[in-house]
Amino acid sequence: MRVLIIRSKKPEAIELAAKVSSWLESHNHEVIELDTWQSDGFDQASTVGLEITIGGDGTVLCGARQLKGLQIPVLAINMGTFGYISQTCADSAIDALQRFFNGELETDSRMSLKCFLYREDQMIWSSRALNEVAVSYSTLCKMIRLNLSIDGIDAASIRSDGLIVATPTGSTAYSMASGGPILDTSMDAMIINPVCPFTLSNRPIVVKGSSVVTLAVAQKQSTSILLCCDGQNPVEVLAGDRIVIQRGEGVIFLQTVKRSYLEVLRQKLKWSGDVNA
Repeated sequence: MRVLIIRSKKPEAIELAAKVSSWLESHNHEVIELDTWQSDGFDQASTVGLEITIGGDGTVLCGARQLKGLQIPVLAINMGTFGYISQTCADSAIDALQRFFNGELETDSRMSLKCFLYREDQMIWSSRALNEVAVSYSTLCKMIRLNLSIDGIDAASIRSDGLIVATPTGSTAYSMASGGPILDTSMDAMIINPVCPFTLSNRPIVVKGSSVVTLAVAQKQSTSILLCCDGQNPVEVLAGDRIVIQRGEGVIFLQTVKRSYLEVLRQKLKWSGDVNA
């Protein structure tokens, strides 16, 4: 099997990647190892049977984007500080690989998003997101104006610092920090969350996962605007552009530990009631 390893630049991630690569090669598997900054140029995802990410959640998000919608299982090994998405620790990495090749691991499919940027009715850019698509100003203390429609129906004209369209997985990331609700990761839904809206009645809403969300950038903007998927590789947006966001293919994560969604929230968000909660 051909295995893609995407790792962070942390010394401990580099060390673990070397250990994992050695084990895979000793079991007759081909290994491609990439740093996160190298991975955006990778165009051979269709030849890969397994992806391993070694790092924090940012590395997982980077790795998910490289799959380009292909249904390739991901083993996410946490070397970061939070590790909300990844559940496998460094000490159990080899054991997890053995269990995978023995067919002993269950999978967890997570909803993703596809994002398209149109300028004068021509698509000029596209990307994917596991957490969220975010539109924001590129300068301080400025608002942007967006016209929101959902499934072709005009929904709102929003003046705000930005707007987030998040998946259930991304509901505990940027969207939560901006006052959005937390969704169970098994839900088929999207959160549309204005960031610091000028009109306080503009609140986060949850729509069905099959919805098509369109953001039309109003004319005569007083600031430049950035569009970003999962906080990586932003692209500039101009007045008059349209941003279309819809459900993408699921990202398949390998489960090494069977945990309920509430157990994850309790642990990661420190809902246990201790002094650090």
